Amino acid sequence: MKEIVCRKIDGKDEAARAAYIEGMCLDTAWSEAQIADIPSYAAYIGAFSEGSMCGIASVYLIAGEAEIMNIAVLPEYRRKGVADALMRSIFSLAQENGCTAATLEVADGNVGAIALYEKHGFKVTGRRIGFYKGVDALNMEKTL
Repeated sequence: MKEIVCRKIDGKDEAARAAYIEGMCLDTAWSEAQIADIPSYAAYIGAFSEGSMCGIASVYLIAGEAEIMNIAVLPEYRRKGVADALMRSIFSLAQENGCTAATLEVADGNVGAIALYEKHGFKVTGRRIGFYKGVDALNMEKTL
């Protein structure tokens, strides 16, 4: 696979593609309108391979923290470095915005996502019992 380029998404077409990727990959996906109208304190990042968006990440940059909201990679691009590239892009953007920590929550049992986050230095800091329709959520954090 060619180099993965990550950048903030731009325009209605990219918002539509991002919404499609979320819908394909996540149980609770953001709509095209939500993505296009992301608040100023947030960022929506696309991962592109050969010019085609193949993954997304959304992050809130508030009060010195980068709260990762969603990461999704199309199935045919998984295990090819796309999620790693998105994570690096998030960390870079967070540091540019003065963030000193990154946080997220993930469903307990989402082995692939947890492995990705641990690979990038996240540690479990808490648990929300039954948060995802009866499945616990793990709170994770990393110092930047």
